[in-house]
Amino acid sequence: MNVLVWAFGGHKAASTTVFIHLTNLPHMGERIDMIRLKSNVRITMLPQSTLLGSMISHLTTAPISTRFQWPRILNSCKIWPSINTPPKYTSYQQWIDVNDKKLAPAILKYRQQQLDISLATATGNILLKACRPSIGIDPILQIPMTTFERSRLLRWRMGWLPARRVPCSRCDANHASRNHLIDCLRVAEKFNIAPTSSPNPLDYIINLLPKWSIISPSIKRANT
Repeated sequence: MNVLVWAFGGHKAASTTVFIHLTNLPHMGERIDMIRLKSNVRITMLPQSTLLGSMISHLTTAPISTRFQWPRILNSCKIWPSINTPPKYTSYQQWIDVNDKKLAPAILKYRQQQLDISLATATGNILLKACRPSIGIDPILQIPMTTFERSRLLRWRMGWLPARRVPCSRCDANHASRNHLIDCLRVAEKFNIAPTSSPNPLDYIINLLPKWSIISPSIKRANT
């Protein structure tokens, strides 16, 4: 994740959790399970003419003490149980032709489940809980806006605004924290929403941004 830290100019100990969620990048654990899933499917569908393919029947039917670690390898993939691989398929290509459309939804469902678990944890990342509770690229990375505006929104999402402990320039409070700025700037009143809007009035409004824009790509590039 050091590359991500370098990409957004963070310090060495900066958290990449929110950035990964905003850009729809799978976590390393999810990547491992995705690779395991594809490997399991390919190995299971190998023809009998291959060495590993000829061993599959033994690895799946032999006594547990002699079947090595094959069942354990299959079960180690958390997405595998949701993929149906009945024995009627005789080749990997035939399986792909029938079930290719199942792979992407199964992976997306698994990633959403992992995100739901993280959001449900009481001690989870507070900044992550303020983002959209669904898998996908955040609209603040897609809709037209200036580079400065996009930078400010990203920094707010990642907890970098304010960048350091500073006094409030509006009311002379000792610490202009995120919560203080939301109250001091009367965000809820300006947007005509309840002050108790979850997770907070500002992130509530940001989460309402549309996912897709009807503006042409040329205009998008001009605005960014």
